[in-house]
Amino acid sequence: MELKRLLRVFRDRWFIVLGVGLLGLFAGWYFTDLANDKREEQIQATIAIRFEAQEGQTAEALEAQRDATLERATLAAGELLLADPTSKIEIDPITGRLAFRAIGNTNDEANEKARALLQAYFAVDPSAGGSVEDRLEEILQQADQLEARIAELLITLTPEEQALVNRHAFLDQQIIATNEALIQLYVEEAAASAVEAPEVVARRQGIQDALASLQAEKASLPPAPSTVLSVADQFRLTSLENGRALLATQFEQLNLRALGIIDTGTVDPVVFLDLTGEPANPLINGLIGLVGGIALALFGLVFITRATKPVWLPEDLEIAFLGEVPARRLGTGVGEAWYDTTEGGARKPAIQALRSVVEAQLPSTGATLAVTGHNVAAQGVHALTTDLAVSMASAGSSVLLVDADFASDSAMGEYKVGGSSLSGVLALNSESLGFERAVASAVANSLFVRPDLAVVPSGPPPASPGDAIAGRQFRAFIEEATKHFDVVVVAVGDISTPAAQVAMQRLRRSVLVLTPGRSTMPRVNGLVFDVVQRQVSIMGAVFLQRSERAVWGLPERHVEQVVPEPTHVAPVASPMSRLSHYPSPSARGGVGRPGDSLQNLVDRVGSLQEAAEASDFGRDLLTALDGASPEVAFEAVAEYLVSRVDDMMTASYGQGDFSDDVIDEVSLNGFLPFRSLTEHPSVGRWLMDELHSEVAPHTADAIVAEMEEILAAGTGRDSVTVDEWLANEFFLRHLKRTGGDPSVWHLTSEEGAVQVLVPAHRFDRQKIENLMTQVTSRVIDELERNLKSANSKGEIEQAALIEGRIREVRRMETAFGLLLGITVDETTKAPRKRNKNEAWEWNPDWSAGLRANLAPLQRLGLLPFPVLNEEEMNSFLATG
Repeated sequence: MELKRLLRVFRDRWFIVLGVGLLGLFAGWYFTDLANDKREEQIQATIAIRFEAQEGQTAEALEAQRDATLERATLAAGELLLADPTSKIEIDPITGRLAFRAIGNTNDEANEKARALLQAYFAVDPSAGGSVEDRLEEILQQADQLEARIAELLITLTPEEQALVNRHAFLDQQIIATNEALIQLYVEEAAASAVEAPEVVARRQGIQDALASLQAEKASLPPAPSTVLSVADQFRLTSLENGRALLATQFEQLNLRALGIIDTGTVDPVVFLDLTGEPANPLINGLIGLVGGIALALFGLVFITRATKPVWLPEDLEIAFLGEVPARRLGTGVGEAWYDTTEGGARKPAIQALRSVVEAQLPSTGATLAVTGHNVAAQGVHALTTDLAVSMASAGSSVLLVDADFASDSAMGEYKVGGSSLSGVLALNSESLGFERAVASAVANSLFVRPDLAVVPSGPPPASPGDAIAGRQFRAFIEEATKHFDVVVVAVGDISTPAAQVAMQRLRRSVLVLTPGRSTMPRVNGLVFDVVQRQVSIMGAVFLQRSERAVWGLPERHVEQVVPEPTHVAPVASPMSRLSHYPSPSARGGVGRPGDSLQNLVDRVGSLQEAAEASDFGRDLLTALDGASPEVAFEAVAEYLVSRVDDMMTASYGQGDFSDDVIDEVSLNGFLPFRSLTEHPSVGRWLMDELHSEVAPHTADAIVAEMEEILAAGTGRDSVTVDEWLANEFFLRHLKRTGGDPSVWHLTSEEGAVQVLVPAHRFDRQKIENLMTQVTSRVIDELERNLKSANSKGEIEQAALIEGRIREVRRMETAFGLLLGITVDETTKAPRKRNKNEAWEWNPDWSAGLRANLAPLQRLGLLPFPVLNEEEMNSFLATG
């Protein structure tokens, strides 16, 4: 059903879906172009550090070193990574390199961001976990401290002392050099020839003199001050100098790291990658927007449908569905009726189908019908009303078409006629002596626009249309019209307006026109309930489509309700001649035949032609009954009573020739007893009252007496009432008429102290509660009063009999309670609700059939005799 509803919503709201879809198409195209125009280049720069294994380093140690480096690099560049989520530091799973990646709009920007990440890593000392700059500053400070301590250990001389030390050192060096030269000359002298010896001796003598001079000068100088450190000071000085050398090494390493030179790996050149995506395709994104818009529109329509609960399907209504009719183009000329002046199309067959369904529920003559709408354009309702009237006239009925919708200034050509107007009739003085004659003249002066079709336009609207239609004038006009026309079709306003509701009350039958999706279920069903409470029969609803197109076929359940016209038609002059035109339960089930009225009874026991020509229909009936054989008379009366009760229990307002009182009794209370209870007359009493409304009272009494005598003779008893005979025979004969599928159920207590008839399809929880409060409780109260009286009089046997009857009725009341899910505590006699683990509550599913829902009643012993066999009872065990 939900899929069907969605399809119906889409069919009627396709323009909204298409509009939203096109809007999505435009939005997808536009924003794609906008995004392409604002698209920026995305360049990724990657600077990687390649790790190389040192001598003796294992692969696991190298991987651990790489992981530790990644962790330190991530911590070092934490602020940069947080500020730019596109930047990242990661280990390339293929090459194993530590990659510093950043994205920019240009190569320079991306390179700058990537180098900032790398420099942030270089600016951290891995060994100390701190800043390289801070560590360099700290090393310089430590070096200064070492230099100061070294200076403290060294001996400090004055300039004079230092000059003296330097002079001693110079003289020492000169003396050493002179001695070396003197030794060399001694060697040369020994090796010189006699010729060369004098020269060598002379040179040696000069050097000896220079040596003596130097030694003399040295001896003349004061002693030089001592500069030799102690052993401990010498050790301290060596340690400080080594520390200074180590600081110099560390300073060099950190300074190289700050410059991007490390000993744990090699920094590869920067690599650029263009990540700029291809421009988006506007067509593809537009199609995506189209699909998304359609989906959004459908979702919105489904959401709105579930929230507002509009009427889309026949299942949304609590009244019958008569059909679906396409809209038509409105005529503007006088007398233009589209129904048979335009060939082809789907509207004409739909109007014909609607006519057949409506006529099947109307009397053959003097019928009145109001056509109303809810949230439908008045012209659409007027067009449908006109075409329906034209179709009826084309089928041979004389039809009066009346425009009673004063709220609409209709431009339809069919209503632009002369003659009498409804406003003129409503303006008549109902107290004048010539009032009836004026009304008759207004009806006679209605203008025939075609054979068998007369039209009465609305005319100028009165000051208060509701009050005007509620007056005597409108009622008199309709009564006069029914004497001259077979059908009076009246177009009224919206069903929610007072004028339309008053007009519907006067006409008693109406058809409701709806446009799918424009009215809500609570509102429509509430309005229908209100007018039904005012004894207006809503024959059903018609869906008016928005365009001229093919419609769905009528549901089978409504097609089955179309009953062929009776073979015999009674004289128009007698009220008894109006036969029932609605199907009996057996007709709906496809078994049996329509219910018989009194005329059918005459037809079974005598000559219909003679009865039709007679002046007193009731007396002819008595003569026919009296003259027939006992067997024929008994079967005729039995068939008449059973069929009339069948029809009476299932009739709705406007169906057949039953009064609204009996329909109210069955519809509202849901039962008819076989023995009158205070304000609830028995079945036989209602039948007799209906008979009294058809013929004269004394004739009706005679007919009843004759029927009771025939029933008594046929059952071999001295006397029997209609209620007694029905209590014994109705349900059995009803089962035979319906082929074992009863639409009326006979519920009884064990010994028959309480017996009622209920219509199956109207038997629900509310009707069960009515039986408990208005039947069993009242019977128990009456029996308890009788028991008290019998006890006071000492009538022991009578008291015991009454006590048995009380227990019997209480068991029936308990059975009804079980249907409602209520049990009775035997100790306190207080009702209580069943627990979840206890038995079911009765909840009929009519789609499973009448027999399936009859099973719980048979299990509780509420039927006069078993209807279902053991196999059916077992198969229907879970029904309810």
